[in-house]
Amino acid sequence: MKSLVGAAIHPDPTLSTSRRSLVRLLGVAPAALLLAASAFILAPAPARAENNEPATYLSIAVEGGMPGPVAGAAYEAMELIADSPDGSNDECFDDTVHFAYTDPSTVKPADYDFSHGLACGPLGALGGDLGLYWIQFVPIKSGSQTLTVTDVTNPSVTAATITLNVAPAPATHLAVSGPTNAVTGAGATITVSAMDPWNNVDTNYTGSIDFISTDTAATFDGEAQPADYTFNSGDNGTRQFMADFATGGTQTTKVTDY
Repeated sequence: MKSLVGAAIHPDPTLSTSRRSLVRLLGVAPAALLLAASAFILAPAPARAENNEPATYLSIAVEGGMPGPVAGAAYEAMELIADSPDGSNDECFDDTVHFAYTDPSTVKPADYDFSHGLACGPLGALGGDLGLYWIQFVPIKSGSQTLTVTDVTNPSVTAATITLNVAPAPATHLAVSGPTNAVTGAGATITVSAMDPWNNVDTNYTGSIDFISTDTAATFDGEAQPADYTFNSGDNGTRQFMADFATGGTQTTKVTDY
């Protein structure tokens, strides 16, 4: 028989930087590429490509086919885009953006300074982010959570907002609650919940538990000890049980996953 035991697990606040926006490759010969680079650096106004208007709003795109966010796990399937009025990404975008999350315990990115690389000239940006940035964060609380990204440099740029459904992590411990005082022969309701390391209810829990009380004559849901129960998907990780105690005095009830 084994008990689920809580663990103090702290997510690594250093987020992965392995995913970067792809730098557009110019399909030209090396010599032509050098000339193009010189044009970026030496050419005066215009400061940006004719077809590359300044960004007026931010948007967030979720990568298709990726699993949703899970509490305590790094999530990096969202791309922030600095959008021009025509819907294209502003390759010359170099503003600073700020990330805000409804759950303050979330490990979120620090403010990010976009870069347009070496220069931004008539042919667009040479290197840099090209107006794209992969968002990487670690959610802690499960349920509906909202991420908002704002432009700190230019507040007139419309912010991006996305609402995510964060799934709980697998259960590591059980939480039991009930009345501190009970009357022998009268039912008392006990609630058992399967909790993940961050005290979210594991709504996917389908483990089996049993009840053992110092009152050996006590029953749980009408069943003598060791009374057991197997959670099903309809319980969503939490369930109430009726306890009937037969012996007065201080009694202790232990609920164990087995």
